[in-house]
Parts: sequence; C-alpha cells; structure tokens
Amino acid sequence: MTTKSISELLTRYYNNECTPEEEARVNEWFAEHGSAKTSFEQMDAEAQQVWVNTLFTDITTANALKTPQPKVLKKRLWPRIAAAAAVLIGIGIGLYVVGHESDQDRVISYANTIHPAKNAATLKLADGKVISLNESKTGIVIDIAALTYDDGTAVVLNSTDEKQLQPTDPEADGKAGNLTVSTPTGRQYQLILPDGTKVWLNASSALTFPTVFSVKGNRMITLSGEAYFEVAKDKSRPFIVKTNTQEVKVLGTHFNINSNHSTVRTTLLEGSIAVSPLGYADGQEGLALSASSVLLKPGEQALQKSGKIEVISVDTEQAVSWKDGWFYFKSASLSEVLNEAAKWYDLKITYKSDVPADRFTGKVPRTASLGMFIKVLQLSDVKFKLEGRNMIID
Repeated sequence: MTTKSISELLTRYYNNECTPEEEARVNEWFAEHGSAKTSFEQMDAEAQQVWVNTLFTDITTANALKTPQPKVLKKRLWPRIAAAAAVLIGIGIGLYVVGHESDQDRVISYANTIHPAKNAATLKLADGKVISLNESKTGIVIDIAALTYDDGTAVVLNSTDEKQLQPTDPEADGKAGNLTVSTPTGRQYQLILPDGTKVWLNASSALTFPTVFSVKGNRMITLSGEAYFEVAKDKSRPFIVKTNTQEVKVLGTHFNINSNHSTVRTTLLEGSIAVSPLGYADGQEGLALSASSVLLKPGEQALQKSGKIEVISVDTEQAVSWKDGWFYFKSASLSEVLNEAAKWYDLKITYKSDVPADRFTGKVPRTASLGMFIKVLQLSDVKFKLEGRNMIID
C-alpha cells in the first residue's frame, strides 16, 4: 500500500463507504497502533497525515522484517524503525513491534495495566502534623485567613474542623511556622503561595514555605525535586528558591527548576533570574551577582554540577512539558527515560548489567499506561522483564 491508498481508505472509513473487509482492516490498524477512531478524529490535518505516513513506514518495515534479511540489511533498516517510533510517540500513538517473542507480548499486556500512581499529595503543618490532601483536587491556595483547594472548598486541618492557618513570625529562624507540600510518585500538584506566586510541583517533589512572607526582605522557599514557578512581581522583596546546592533569585518571572539529579537544571522562560551556588544569593540587592553567579535570559538553562554553573540554550517547551501533561525526550539516555517512568508509575528499576547506550527521542502523554514506554524500549536492543512494579534490565 501507498500513503495515498491509506488516506483514501481512511476517508472511505469515515464516510461509511468501506467494505466489511476494509473496515476490519482499519480497526485493526487503530488497535495495533494504540489509537482509536475518536482520537484520530481529534487530530488536526497535519497530525493525521503524520500518522498515515508513519503507518506506511510501519507496514513497510513489518513486511521487511517478516522476510529473512542479511544482518547488514537489518542494521540499515534500524533508522527507519526508530524514526517511525519517534513520530508515533510525538502524536501520542503507541507502536507494536513485529516479530517479538510471546513473552514480550505478555509484558506489554501486563504493562498496559500499570497506570500513573494515584497517591495523595500531603501538607505538613508547622507543628509537624501531616495531612493527606483530597485526591480529587489538583491544588491549594495558601492564605492566612483560610487554606482552600483551588476550587474554593476548605482544607480541614484537624479533627476540630479548623480551617485557618496559624500565622508565622516572618522574622523567625526560617523554620517556625513553615508548611511543606509533598507529592508522591505519579502525582503533580499546584499551589498559590501567600504572595500570589503560582507553583506547579512535579511528582516526588516537596516545597517548603512560610504561611506569610515578611513585609520586607526576601521571599524564601525551599525546593526538593522539580517545580515550575510564575513569580508574583515585587521589586522590594526578591523571591529566592533554595535547593540542596543552589539558590535562584528573581523579582518576577517564569522558570523551572529540576533538582532531581546530580546536575541541577534551571530553565528561564520569561523575565530574568540570577542562579548562584548555595549561600551566595541571600543578602544581595535585587539581582546583583556574586563572582559565582550567572544571570539567565529567556531560553537559557543553568546546569550546576559540583559547584560549577554552565549556561546553555535549550528548548523551553521540553523543559516544562511535564507541567503540560507530557514526557518529552530528546536524545535521552535509557536511564533518564526509566528514571522518569519510575517516578511517574511508581516503579523500581534494577540493572543487572551495564546500562545500554540507546538514546530515545519523542513525546509520551502522562496519561498513558506503562505499556507505551515498553513499546519504545522494544525498538532498541534493551532486554527487560517486569516483576510486579520492578522493571529488571538484563
């Protein structure tokens, strides 16, 4: 078949002009490629054409793989398979691989039952008490008068139905009265801080902040993990985000911090921020720089490792794709891909040998089952198995 004949067949399908055999064939395509009639209809014309082109590539590749080929030819076919996978992932469609052993098919079937974890985010109060936040809510608004979910309903703090936070002393040692919102695996959460700053907290992360910011001085918070910030502007009170190795100082801007790994990545989308090693930002006026600090422009990312900070240009869409409901990989290593999967699907990753050098590019919706990740891995030379939520890489 050609791409034109595939497009013509799909047109007949949606006009209810197919023969029973043609209709069965189209339904089989949708089933095999993780799509459905409704999701295909929701794509724009460009995405539909990409899907058709990729389907043609997959059919061609599948036919080639069914015929015994010299080893050299199989290697030459690999870029086409990888390209097909990347495009499919880019529009949120999975890919079945022809010729895999039945045990791998069973892995796919099992992985399709593993969805993002649904544990509740928690709020730790100043007195150490931990509250499980309502699983049906997506965020909270921090206000000294009342703590509410983002839909306006009250957050109950204790058995006496208390809903009002105890005020903090902004001039205290930075610990008294602090609140901490923590997210488990597979769960993101949104916050509006006392100054109006908006925060998107990624899975397996924690944010610590006071119930009220000081009327003078800095607005200081602490992050573990990853978060995206839209900081409320206040030139008289710089906003400082501390991680375990660095400080980011802003006056009002949009940026993302990922401190999940040994390299802390700080990406600027709008405005201006100063990135400094831990202990250098506090006490500086405005965005004044120390000798160890760097000033970022939109589209730049600060990479900090072993105390040194390097500035590079990046794709900001990729940096904040998690906030918009996507995994977005660009030439990512296997360990990077699996680390993201582990954090989202509540997995344990076990390596029985050296990590394969495979690289992965593409987008996967965070609403997808683990099966979509497995399909991508099957396109490489990675050998793996699933035991419960333990993924073992051989």
